[in-house]
Amino acid sequence: MDSNDFDLASVIRLAWKRKWSWMIIHSVIVTLTFCYLILWATPFYTSSIVISPKEAEGPSSADLLSKLGGLGSMVGATLGVGGSTNMDKTVLLMESGDFISSYIEKYDLLPAIFYKDWDSTASKWTIEEKRLQPSTLKGVTKFKDDILVIIKDATAGAITISMTIQGEGQSKIWVDRFLKDVNFYLKSNVIEKSKRNQKFLKSRLGRTQNPMILSKIQVLLAYEIEKEMLADDLSFDIIDSSVVPLKPSKPNKILMLILAIFMSNFIWIVYALTKPLYLYFKNLLDEPDERTT
Repeated sequence: MDSNDFDLASVIRLAWKRKWSWMIIHSVIVTLTFCYLILWATPFYTSSIVISPKEAEGPSSADLLSKLGGLGSMVGATLGVGGSTNMDKTVLLMESGDFISSYIEKYDLLPAIFYKDWDSTASKWTIEEKRLQPSTLKGVTKFKDDILVIIKDATAGAITISMTIQGEGQSKIWVDRFLKDVNFYLKSNVIEKSKRNQKFLKSRLGRTQNPMILSKIQVLLAYEIEKEMLADDLSFDIIDSSVVPLKPSKPNKILMLILAIFMSNFIWIVYALTKPLYLYFKNLLDEPDERTT
């Protein structure tokens, strides 16, 4: 091709002339991508569960506090009744490093989180130096970045919890265990607070002489007892249960093959047209110099 003649027709002729190089580059890249997806790529599966946290710790909390009048606001603030929603508290708990670290340690999840550094046959880390081996702190970071996804929908009052992990069926087990531990923690926290409040209220009963105040303390004590009894229920409603995924969520094989096709075409274009383009622009720059001489 003449370096001074670089129009569309010449580009098409050049492309046709080098069609075999396109076929070779295209076949090699697409074949390697396909082999990687079939033979070496680790499939990851995603399971999700949708919950709706219960906004009240007992069915009659608002009524009880309203009956206490001005005292109710003070008592409510002291006992933690009302205030921020349980949705915010639940999300904060699920994203907290302390809760995630306890979850990882309880079920010994570090080998699964850092599966590339774990020898399952010998049941030991492939990294010999102990200070470089995965720790719980590193596991919490990777768990929050790569595995756990929490989406809060304040309008619908729902939280979607998703986990993506290698191994078919493991994602459902992980997300179910996670939710079970969240519920246990919330229940334990409610019971602990309720018992502490009951102890405080009972101590006030023996030191209060005013019949009106005594009656209000008894109402609050009854509420705390009721709250402790109701703690055996779930701390949230399950809107959509988790299921075992039928196919991997990643890698996306179709998308990766499409990207491989685009990449092979790009590499061929660079290979086929870089030299002619270089000669063309070089001659354009050299022509004014030749005229001046």
